[in-house]
Amino acid sequence: MNGVAKHLIEALKDLTKLHERFNGLAKEKAEAVKKSEMKTLDEVLKRESALIQELSACEKKRQIATSDWLHRQGLVKENVTVEEMIPYLEDEEGDELRFWQQRLLEEIRLWKEQNELNEQLIHESLRFVNMSLDAFQPKQSENYARPNRGHSYAEERRSVFDSKA
Repeated sequence: MNGVAKHLIEALKDLTKLHERFNGLAKEKAEAVKKSEMKTLDEVLKRESALIQELSACEKKRQIATSDWLHRQGLVKENVTVEEMIPYLEDEEGDELRFWQQRLLEEIRLWKEQNELNEQLIHESLRFVNMSLDAFQPKQSENYARPNRGHSYAEERRSVFDSKA
């Protein structure tokens, strides 16, 4: 296996592993939301933030490996896909690259689905919180509200005993 293809395959493996970790964190977030464990949710979000930095570094590594491969092939092209690269690789390299591409795409799909579920859970939690707050806050009844009929503040403050004779 030539070095450039090896670096690209390694980058895809690393990206796949990172997305597996993201999927695990997304499931932890769902559990934390279900159980209303804000401390746990905060910890998961911090770990996720660190993973995002790792993802950025790994993506740079993939971009460099792709650029190196394009340069060695004498191709001048931006946004090359794995499918476009495979015909230029030996069968074994192409098969392995395709395998890791599919694994990565599957992990991304699972992560997207879990995040959509988490979004729904959060919306439901917020709706529940709002309903609970509404239940605890008494509505102001019109029978007890002070009417504002164009009187000045001083007139409103005047009681029956302060009225003119």
